[in-house]
Amino acid sequence: MFPTLPTTSYGLTLATVALAALALTVAGLLSRPPAEPSRHGARVLMIGWTALASLEFWILGPASYLATYADLDFTPLVQTYLVDRHPGGQFAHAFAGGNDVAALGLFTGQYVALDRLLLSVLPLWATSAILRIAQEGVALVGMYLLARRSLGADRLLALAVAAVYTLSNQYFVKLTWVHGLGFALIPLLIHLAVGRSARRNYWPPLIGIGLLHTISSTPTHSGMAAVGALALSLAMVPRCRPLKSMMGIAALGGLLVLNWHESLWAKAQLSPYAFRSAETVLTLAPVDTVVHALIQITDLADHRIACLWLGLAALWLARSPQWKRMAVVLLVSAVGGLVIQNLPWAAMGKLKPLASLNWDRVRLSLDILALMAVCLGTGALAAAGQRRARHAVFAAVGGLAVANLVWCKAYNLSTWVSLGGLANDVAGLENVAAIRLPTTEPVRVVTVPYRLPNNLAAAAGLSSFDGMFNLNLTNYSYFWLHAVLKHPGDAESSYITLETAALDMKCCASIDLTGHADLAMLRLVNVGYVLSALPLTGADVRQVWGPPPDQDLPSRRTDPVGQRVLGYLREMVSAPAIRVYAIGSPAPRLYPARYAVASSDNDRHPGFYELVRRHGPDGGIVAAEDTLASLRPTNSLSVVGFDLVTDGIDARVDAPDGGVVVVSIPFSPYWSAKIDGNPVVLQPVNGAQMAMAIPAGTRAVELRYHRPRLREKLGLR
Repeated sequence: MFPTLPTTSYGLTLATVALAALALTVAGLLSRPPAEPSRHGARVLMIGWTALASLEFWILGPASYLATYADLDFTPLVQTYLVDRHPGGQFAHAFAGGNDVAALGLFTGQYVALDRLLLSVLPLWATSAILRIAQEGVALVGMYLLARRSLGADRLLALAVAAVYTLSNQYFVKLTWVHGLGFALIPLLIHLAVGRSARRNYWPPLIGIGLLHTISSTPTHSGMAAVGALALSLAMVPRCRPLKSMMGIAALGGLLVLNWHESLWAKAQLSPYAFRSAETVLTLAPVDTVVHALIQITDLADHRIACLWLGLAALWLARSPQWKRMAVVLLVSAVGGLVIQNLPWAAMGKLKPLASLNWDRVRLSLDILALMAVCLGTGALAAAGQRRARHAVFAAVGGLAVANLVWCKAYNLSTWVSLGGLANDVAGLENVAAIRLPTTEPVRVVTVPYRLPNNLAAAAGLSSFDGMFNLNLTNYSYFWLHAVLKHPGDAESSYITLETAALDMKCCASIDLTGHADLAMLRLVNVGYVLSALPLTGADVRQVWGPPPDQDLPSRRTDPVGQRVLGYLREMVSAPAIRVYAIGSPAPRLYPARYAVASSDNDRHPGFYELVRRHGPDGGIVAAEDTLASLRPTNSLSVVGFDLVTDGIDARVDAPDGGVVVVSIPFSPYWSAKIDGNPVVLQPVNGAQMAMAIPAGTRAVELRYHRPRLREKLGLR
């Protein structure tokens, strides 16, 4: 699992270790060929490999490993929130100043999710362990059955290709929760839908595994890989019945749509307003596309490409007439998705929404199809009597399996030591839940994400302004980039938080927060506190919770080597102490505007936020001139009180002369408002807020969030 050529000393070290393991394993298998195991022996080997491949994910229970920047910071905490904290409805007040639940991740919005089912009855660490063990076991058994029963491989080769597949791409290694089991099931789906198409009891196992697939996969990632693998496997599996297989594939797609149609519909509605789709360039320039495709096809450090060449070479050496057909199938798998991704979707009218699908993920079907080609190639070599060449192919595949395992263990161990593991979530949730903020008013927090995941606060019951999820709203994102962050060029476009390349998390005994963020802009959107494992300093920064600045410090790069090593080992299995810092008096979630300022720039331009920075803290609202035509602030309006309710806010105001109420929630067209029962228009202001005109004498304000569901669109309420 070393998918790209290394470019750093760390990458070179991992690659060197993996290549050494590859060389030693291949040499050992060539010099002492192992005997064919019995059926019982094969089962024992599969159990052992599953345990070893998943070892670090369960060995220490709540203090085991989970990958940072993918699983640890993201999916488990969002799913924990949805199981334990979410009151229902479409809207979550707790994330990014408030956002649609379906926007929190590509893994939200479906009717049934396996990880949420497990979390509803098991602790987070047990759910994590089960998912990882299931991922490794299902991938191993599925690929073994596909190789052995559908392709006719012997047990040794079937075990080798299955072991390679269990660690075959980044979604296996780093994204256990959101993607792992979906990818793990693909070989089993091919075996059941295509390989068993001549069997009498075809449908029951296919439907059963199809149901598991629909609650544990993601249509935009593992689903796209499955589509490519299932379709192309029709040209690879001997003795399949194409018509029956296509019916089975259609049934699998139907099950997926039944569970996911509302989620996919929601994301299609939300995508036009999301920063990820509005601003991230998804289409490469032509020359870059060619270069990118060539890298994907010819990178010999990639195990999937090595298996591709092994399979084709074996077929060619055996003089098999299949080798040209297999070459075409594998080429389509490698580049077909990239070609579709780069079609001129903008000119395709009603087909344009299909551009949002991750067509390039079709190339991940190559992980399976290349291994299938190896099985077919070794079978052809055996039929041609070329035993030595056949064994050399097996030795190469076995070496790749061991190299993948060694690479992954080295990578996981180094990440675990450097950034911590599952304790950051498990114990971190308990630590955040114990925090008592010195206020009774609704207030938001942000997180300095060093050993403290951004989504931890929301999952533990606090309200967060961090944007660590897939579909951040465009206006919210630009507020972060142009108003809050002082190094916006370093921020990742899809996940917007205090973490930037300019913020070195391991350098110092403390961090000057004011050097990285404009605290006045955070206060404007109701952020009053910052959570951090590191001591923070700066004007208006005052610690209100946690250990003193000189105690319970995470390991620093400046510490003596021995102290640093012991510190890292301790931090592998324990969550850091949490410090809470007040950053001054935040603006309320709802407050009256005092005056208005028109901007000639829109809310994507830095000049707009210069006006927000100048006027927002004093009660001013900044918007386009036509927006302000309906907004007339006064000094007499006051917000008496408000309640955060499911999918909305109920507020009480005193408005003898009318005025404008500002709501610190990023504007979305799915918000509506009523004043004393009468509809009123909401307008975007200040980038990350919205406002409404209040007539004189108004008492009650009701805001509601509602995004039309697909069944409503179809008249099926």
